[in-house]
Amino acid sequence: PNIYEGCCGISSVEDSIGSIRFYIPSAITPDGDSMNEYFSIYCSDILEIKSMMFREAHDILAIQRSDIKILGWRNLWVPKNVSGKVIYGLYDYELLLADEAGNEKTVSGQFCAFSCGQDDTDEIPMQDCHFRSQSDMAGAFDSELPSLEDCP
Repeated sequence: PNIYEGCCGISSVEDSIGSIRFYIPSAITPDGDSMNEYFSIYCSDILEIKSMMFREAHDILAIQRSDIKILGWRNLWVPKNVSGKVIYGLYDYELLLADEAGNEKTVSGQFCAFSCGQDDTDEIPMQDCHFRSQSDMAGAFDSELPSLEDCP
């Protein structure tokens, strides 16, 4: 089966808590080229991730963390196993975000970790994927910005 099946079927998340905007891309490429390496979030002012949980395709808990302060871009996670190997494919996430006034919002979505190596055999459905490199200076998605240049 194609490990990328279902990837990028949804858009990135653009939302707000009070006056604070945040943006979460729907795809990463942790391949060592320093572009779109991490699951990341952008926020226009200080937010706290009160809890963060990721699950992979078979509903196995991949990671759970809490109490992370963010401002601007924050690299949060790369899906790796205990030996440090990246596990590619589709992930679900759920974040509980809070602003400094104590307003909270639960945000859930999906993102895909793609391999952009020479030996890829699975078809990568890039057309609906949103990457960090496609965010403008305010952290909003801009389809005119390039996503990737090294993936098929």
